[in-house]
Amino acid sequence: MHSIRTLLALAASLLIGISATGCTASATTEDPSMHPTSSSAAKEAFLSLNAILEDTQDVIGGDWLNDDDVATECSQAGARWGLSRFGRGMTDDERRSVLDAVRQRWIEEGWTPTLTRTLLGSDSPGLQLRYPARLSVEGGLFVELVSTVHATTIFAQTRCAEGDVDALDASRWSERHTSTPPYFPVSAPTTPTPTMPAASDPAPETD
Repeated sequence: MHSIRTLLALAASLLIGISATGCTASATTEDPSMHPTSSSAAKEAFLSLNAILEDTQDVIGGDWLNDDDVATECSQAGARWGLSRFGRGMTDDERRSVLDAVRQRWIEEGWTPTLTRTLLGSDSPGLQLRYPARLSVEGGLFVELVSTVHATTIFAQTRCAEGDVDALDASRWSERHTSTPPYFPVSAPTTPTPTMPAASDPAPETD
């Protein structure tokens, strides 16, 4: 009996040891500090602002292009994007009614946009719609829309949120999560370089 009890005790000790080891390994595997950030907060900030900008573009209508920046670092372990969108121009009468509709859309988002006249004294004065009225809200978020008879531009910045800038840019994440096509500048035509006659060649005669 003594030997059986000893064997049972040893078996119990082994089971306890295996169980404890398994728990320790599991805890180590699930430790979030062992994994890089998923960038979910920064991604959500981009998706949210991009959705509002694309709603705004739909209200204004016409074709739009984007010249958005890559993700940049902000704060500690943070990421943000600068967004630039280019669309059609509008006449004075149309501009006022359309931007009133955009302003209402932004108010529904919980924003308090300010509509002001801009570019006064130029050949194309227009209207500016901005949230907030100056600078940015906490986290760096701002949106500025300027519309003239020539074009409508939107410049915006997402709020700073946790994200891995290198991973986001390497995967071209923002480019794959906007429906607005990219803007490619048109290259200026190359001016041909005149061929000068060699020193031994006679210069061409002129009338």
